[in-house]
Amino acid sequence: MTVVSAGRVEARRAALFDALVAAWSTVTSVDAHDRWAAAPPMFFRDVSTADLAERDPDRLSTALAEHWVFSTQRDPGETIVRASLSHLHIVTDDAPFLVDSVSIAVRRAGAEIGLLIHPILHVRRDPEGVLVEARPPSATLSDTADGFVAESHMLIEIEPMASDTSPSAIEAPVIAALANVRAAVTDWQLLRERAAEIAREVEQQPIDSAESIDRQEAGALLRWIADNNFTLVGAADFLHEDRRLRQVPGSGLGVMRDAMQFDYAASDEWRASDVLLITKTETESVVHRSGPYDVIGTKSFGADGHIIGERRIIGFFTSEAYYSNPTTIPVLRRKVEAILTRSGFNPKGHANKELKTVLDGHPRDELFAAAVDQLFETAIGVVQLQGRRRVRLFLRRDVHRRVWTAIVYLPRDRYNTDVRRRIEATLGATLKGGRSQFSVTLTESPLARLYFVIHLDPGMGFGDVDEHALELALAQDTRSWEDALRDAFAPVEGGDILFERFALAFPPEYTAVVTPATAVVDAQRVAGVQTTATPRLVLDPASAHSDDLHLKIYVPGEQLDLADLLPMLANLGFRVSDEIATRIDAPPMAVWMHDLGVTMAGGAAPASGTGDGGTRLNEVFAALLDARTTDDGLNRLIATAQLTWRDVQILRAYTAYLRQIGFGLSQGYIETTLVENPTIAAALVSLFHVTFDPDHGPEAGDIATRIRAGILDELNSVPSLDQDRIVRALLGLVEATVRTNWYQRDDNGAP
Repeated sequence: MTVVSAGRVEARRAALFDALVAAWSTVTSVDAHDRWAAAPPMFFRDVSTADLAERDPDRLSTALAEHWVFSTQRDPGETIVRASLSHLHIVTDDAPFLVDSVSIAVRRAGAEIGLLIHPILHVRRDPEGVLVEARPPSATLSDTADGFVAESHMLIEIEPMASDTSPSAIEAPVIAALANVRAAVTDWQLLRERAAEIAREVEQQPIDSAESIDRQEAGALLRWIADNNFTLVGAADFLHEDRRLRQVPGSGLGVMRDAMQFDYAASDEWRASDVLLITKTETESVVHRSGPYDVIGTKSFGADGHIIGERRIIGFFTSEAYYSNPTTIPVLRRKVEAILTRSGFNPKGHANKELKTVLDGHPRDELFAAAVDQLFETAIGVVQLQGRRRVRLFLRRDVHRRVWTAIVYLPRDRYNTDVRRRIEATLGATLKGGRSQFSVTLTESPLARLYFVIHLDPGMGFGDVDEHALELALAQDTRSWEDALRDAFAPVEGGDILFERFALAFPPEYTAVVTPATAVVDAQRVAGVQTTATPRLVLDPASAHSDDLHLKIYVPGEQLDLADLLPMLANLGFRVSDEIATRIDAPPMAVWMHDLGVTMAGGAAPASGTGDGGTRLNEVFAALLDARTTDDGLNRLIATAQLTWRDVQILRAYTAYLRQIGFGLSQGYIETTLVENPTIAAALVSLFHVTFDPDHGPEAGDIATRIRAGILDELNSVPSLDQDRIVRALLGLVEATVRTNWYQRDDNGAP
């Protein structure tokens, strides 16, 4: 590890700033340079040394010069935004949430942020808004001292955008986000007062004594959130009309000033729910955090005691709300107390301790939003699950019938990104969901927990869901490739032993694209090659998804060179389109599998019998590797005419004899004639066997006559006189042959 001293770091940073100042002098006028010489160090002082070192000082200084010119004119309170293909410039009054909100808007517009530079400058402008002076922030300089105002300057480097994304497409959402930030910040004190007002209203409403604790707790929670436990960004009142909750004009504060997208359907579940409702908005936040807003709603009642609407506050629970013990938070403490009491567990027993742990670690949004009955069922289910390697699903639907939440427990060692995506897809398809959010919790527990918030597609309602069937489907989603491989081996004789040998034999690039069923076939073939220590070639048929055949070559030990294979395969009639070489490392030896996508030359189809068995292809392949036969175009007849490699040797011997006796046509043309007429080639070989095979009986003469007649009949379809001449010459040679030693065997029975 290299240790760099603080002095060297400072020296490097100083050199980078010297380069920026030098570049600044080349991209600004003399007057501007003299007046704003301190601009680069003031603007870039909080940028990391690594970010400065990665960028060209001329480009940074040019971008700063553009920003400086852009920010020269600004009216009090005005927000100015300008986007180019490479940079976004923003100047506005300093406020909370600016960086987060702008980042969200830029990404939602389809752009990515390469670098965000955000100095807070104290500036002074003349009555026309022209920039007169700028200083870095100082503890001794107030916002209003000598007319200085704190301004937020943002210079954002935009990564190359998609061709269909224009700069104006970024400006509009950024301007809207900044307007919402301004509304939330401006109304912050009013939002706190609204929360206190709702708290008093809830606590003071005439109610039955049986509900007083709930209302007192609701009021306590509203006071608690106003005490910096909830980031307030909006509030509004809603009236219940035509089974919908519609925003009351003029009641909106913060981001809810505009009565637009916050209306909800007033479902039966909403009407039957508690006086306090905690949920999420359907719309995505444009302020501070990505994702939906948290909603805290309290029901409003008319003089007759009927529900007339809802008063709502939106924003975000703070980290304090998420990580504090739930027994210290109003409403949650009552829920926890009710669940512990209902469980009947011994307060000092292990089960009670486990239940407390589950409730403390339960997704806090669920603890806030779910009713006690559902929380009890879920928490007890989780306690009963502890330590068991199984998949469990806990579903809840939002009272406004817009959102499902799903908590999924699964064995920790089965969790990965692919599993999460499969689970998310299954949930979305079953629950008719559109967009969704998720979080993952991994602890020392043997179980992982996934938490999904799934928003319904517009126009889709809640349907009936078979939760048990969905849980079984999710269990299938969590199964690994090795699990499926074990199942695929189950019906195979000796499958358990083979699984142990091959469970870890296949590399990741193989398991990513090959099904376990195919892997079982490959494993069986590899096992056979390991036994014989000889290569094996198999021609698998075309699938329903492709016209290509797959030629698989299994070779023990060393990988074959594709350059050596291609000519050999071409002479066998195969045209190779692609090749994947895979090392299958199972004991007792590694085997290379060459999986080649092939088509038959000329579009011909291989004759039957060249499929999985591949006896003839295997025999010729072994003979070619051992140099026991010739590698030429006649080998195509093995696939197209169902000939063995020794059958082809018969034809090769006769064509060689034609060349010896000075036959007028070339050897290549003779080979082409036989390859283009596989039926005739096969008939010539059959005639040879019928004539000379000692196993044929007295009927051989009649069979030979019929074969000869068939050859002459096939000549009617031969396209040229030269090919006719070749066939007749070969037929004459076979008939002129007197005897042969072709059928002799050595002491081992080999030819």
